[in-house]
Amino acid sequence: MRGGVLRTMHVPSPGAAAPPSPRKRGEGKTRAELARCGVSTFPSLRDLGNAIYAPIPLGWTAPFALRTRTWANESKVPTLVMHSRNDNVIPFRLGQALFDGLTVPKTMYASEARGHCAIEADDGPRYYEAVVQFVKSAR
Repeated sequence: MRGGVLRTMHVPSPGAAAPPSPRKRGEGKTRAELARCGVSTFPSLRDLGNAIYAPIPLGWTAPFALRTRTWANESKVPTLVMHSRNDNVIPFRLGQALFDGLTVPKTMYASEARGHCAIEADDGPRYYEAVVQFVKSAR
């Protein structure tokens, strides 16, 4: 990307509570964020806990963990959220809530891929085209 780097917010699993690695001085300006499988495609761990374990509000146990929406908004760069409507691990409504809560320029890629982390394999060229178009639009 001209004038900046594409940074993927990478949080390996809902159990990992570390924010994206901060940029080191001299690494250039972040131009875009990607949020997809393997990355938190939900607004926060609190929202995830409340959604999965409803009606028990387990999200209160992690009020400040995996605050993806906050991180993306603080980055002030365009964000691509990718989520499958058929995700059997993270409900699609949480990916939609993440997207809806973003105040930065944003794009949503909603897939019909089967299951969790299947977008790349199931959507193939459509997936790659969406990422390429997003990166081009973030220039």
